[in-house]
Amino acid sequence: MPTAAHTRRQLAFPFLFVLLWSTGFIAAKYGLAYAPPLTFLLYRFVLVAALMGIVAVATRAVWPATLAQVGHVAVSAWLVHGVYLGGVLVAIAGGMSAGMAAMLVGLQPILTVLLARGWLGERVVPRQWLGLALGLAGVWLVVRHKVELTVDSAGLTAIALALVGISVGTLYQKRYCSHVDLRCSAVIQFAACALAYLPIVLAFEHAPVRWTPEFAFALGWA
Repeated sequence: MPTAAHTRRQLAFPFLFVLLWSTGFIAAKYGLAYAPPLTFLLYRFVLVAALMGIVAVATRAVWPATLAQVGHVAVSAWLVHGVYLGGVLVAIAGGMSAGMAAMLVGLQPILTVLLARGWLGERVVPRQWLGLALGLAGVWLVVRHKVELTVDSAGLTAIALALVGISVGTLYQKRYCSHVDLRCSAVIQFAACALAYLPIVLAFEHAPVRWTPEFAFALGWA
């Protein structure tokens, strides 16, 4: 039987997730004042891959047995991290407010549910639909004062790609990567994104990074 301490930890995880997920938009907004969007993410990917590599080795995590499993993890990473985070940061760097970005990608749970019904055949009960509606309403109440009515088409395109990327990537990861150790999966995911971003950053983003305490904090938080 689970202990009381274990139960409390399990209950704490959703709250920790919400805190980190929601404040990620703020960290991105502050970090983009000191670095181009994809460069910011490239540093993030490299640092997380290195950190999780140490964790995976130290805890003797079990690595995927086949290259096919590694490939599936990489594809899910390019969708969930590469396309999603890239779209969000490019939109914010282009002038979209963090609140507007959060509001639009807040549609992700609903889009994921609709895709899951067609792709995975999952059923959604009325209570879950109510929860999704309440969640979207909550996002609106929090960020409504930051939502601008006029947004450029480039920003909307970037956010739309981000929304599709994380929705499809979430389901792809569930279908093909659910049995991969999370520690090893993190190393593969962020390393794959770093490899994908490196040539893009070298080709298109030439502005230097301003290494300030504020940038270091934003990068560390992200």
